[in-house]
Order: sequence, then C-alpha cells, then structure tokens
Amino acid sequence: MFEVDPSIGLAGAAQRARADAAHEAYMAASHARIADHFEGLYKRWMAHADKLEKQVAELELALAVKEAVVVADDATAAAWRATHPDSPLRATVGKRRDGSPLARSTAIWIAAFDDAARKRGISNPEAHRIS
Repeated sequence: MFEVDPSIGLAGAAQRARADAAHEAYMAASHARIADHFEGLYKRWMAHADKLEKQVAELELALAVKEAVVVADDATAAAWRATHPDSPLRATVGKRRDGSPLARSTAIWIAAFDDAARKRGISNPEAHRIS
C-alpha cells in the first residue's frame, strides 16, 4: 500500500510523484539522445576505420610491387655488371660519402633519385637514398 508522508499530505505526495515521473522521463530522453549520439559517432568512426583499412591494403600492395621492382632491377643490374665489366658507366667519377669509389652509373642514379624526391616534396633526399 502506498504510504503518504504526513508532512506533505496527499496533494504533496501526488505533486512529488508527478515531479519524479517527469524527472524519470527527462532522464530517459536524455539517455536516449546520448545513446543516439554515441551510436552515430561509433558508426562514423567504423566507416572511417574501414576506409583507412582499405587505404592501408592498397598502400601495402603498392609497396610490395615497388619492392618487387627493386629486386628485379637489382638482378638486372647485377647481370649487366657481370656482362659489361669495361662499360664507361662503371668508370669512377668521384667518391661516395663513405670514401668508396663512385661509379658514373651510381652518380646518374643519385641525381635522378634526388631530383624525383625533391619534386615529390622530400627536402633531404640524401637521407633516404639506399646508395
């Protein structure tokens, strides 16, 4: 049985019950808005994550292809060096940073690499060279 607080009477109890019900309805609506907001955020982040995962997969494939090209180019260069030991491209034209001889073919490669890197916004291509 419902007990009425004697200090507020029946009218006060009814008023308090209405206020409690209104507060509960307000809180439920607030929780629903918050839940909808976070559900929307979650869906947007998941869509963004899916997009990034696709981009990573595309970049990994592109990198694998570039790495395969480098391996193939290295094999071609090795075969070229073995069959053309007296080529003018193998002549020494200077020294590398470490003091070892710099072949004309390597100097050409360095110039082309540095030029291409600078055109792509790399301000210090020498820091990224493999030769």
